[in-house]
Amino acid sequence: MKPLARPGLEEGQRYPAPLVSAVPGHVVDLAAEVFRRSPLAVALVDPALCVEWLVVPVDRRAVWDAEAITGLPVVELLPEAAEPALRALAGVLDSGLPFAAEAVPLSSPGGMVSYWDVHLYPVVAGETPSGILVLASEVTGRVVRERHLKEHASKLEEQSRLQGDFLSVASHELKAPLMSLVGYAELLEENLAGILTEEQADFVRHLHVNAQRLQRIVEDILDFTRYETGTFQLDLKPSEMREIVEDAVEYLKRQAKDTGIALEWAPPPAPIPLRADPIRLGQVLLNLVGNALKFTGPGGKITVTLKASDGKVRVEIRDTGIGISRSHLSRLFDKFYQVSPKRSGRQGVGLGLAICKALIEAHGGQIGVRSRPGRGSTFWFCVPVEGPVDWRAERQLKLFA
Repeated sequence: MKPLARPGLEEGQRYPAPLVSAVPGHVVDLAAEVFRRSPLAVALVDPALCVEWLVVPVDRRAVWDAEAITGLPVVELLPEAAEPALRALAGVLDSGLPFAAEAVPLSSPGGMVSYWDVHLYPVVAGETPSGILVLASEVTGRVVRERHLKEHASKLEEQSRLQGDFLSVASHELKAPLMSLVGYAELLEENLAGILTEEQADFVRHLHVNAQRLQRIVEDILDFTRYETGTFQLDLKPSEMREIVEDAVEYLKRQAKDTGIALEWAPPPAPIPLRADPIRLGQVLLNLVGNALKFTGPGGKITVTLKASDGKVRVEIRDTGIGISRSHLSRLFDKFYQVSPKRSGRQGVGLGLAICKALIEAHGGQIGVRSRPGRGSTFWFCVPVEGPVDWRAERQLKLFA
């Protein structure tokens, strides 16, 4: 039960309810006729908490016999909620203030239970309440729908948990053999097991590239399951942004050279210290620059810039690739969303940019993109130098809630 808020009604002040007991009988009859045509159940309860007068909705008259109920104690009509009902009714009589309750269970004479939203108003004739006016509207359908929705949500949550557990276990099991596969491919490429023929070297190169791609997919799935289950943490520490960017660029320079793309990086003259998770920011950079490499053809150029101002660090990755149409930009950072994997010739699971967004927002920053088809794209992000303001960024985060 909760008090009904009403402007101008101070605590302890009586509510000016209708003086039902003091009006002529023909007026009461007229009101009863109006109520008979409404979806409301209307009752008058006397100070002894018995039903003095009752009108039920038309569609409930086959279940509720108003004449048979008149004169019965309220407690007999509300066996499932007798104690709170009596407490609420007595409270209205004592205080002179209205109350309301939601989804009150009510048993019909046939044993069926329906649910009603109930409003109680004191009826004043003289100085003290002479009864209680009860207005009730049936909400059984709403209650049933809410229960079904809760049950459905619970099943979906359990299904999501099981899927997350499966993805986590499967990814962990795949991680070790993939690392071994990539390692052996690197050894073969370096001719440490003997000189390879040109054809053999080409096979190993394809093996290495695809093993690395599969390794990145597994890492994305692992990160995604950590975010979904709330077990992800940032390792915030004093870092240097120029070093983070330079490490990512140097790591991808060979890939850029092999595909005929110029990867340019103009470091700022002075170091840029900040409080951040350097590994996670490096992961964002590898993903963004790697995406630029995918969608920029031979002879193209990728430029990485870094600057600091107003307590923030901003990084931009500008490419001369195929660009992205405006219709895709608003959803580009959604999980599992892919513009067109066929355009790059390489497919993923659509988690890379969503993970980047989650990592940057965990740092208290923002991420975005500017692009036009045929004119390249510019991905950017900025993070505060002092680290995230929100204390939750240092604790377990559920970034995809």
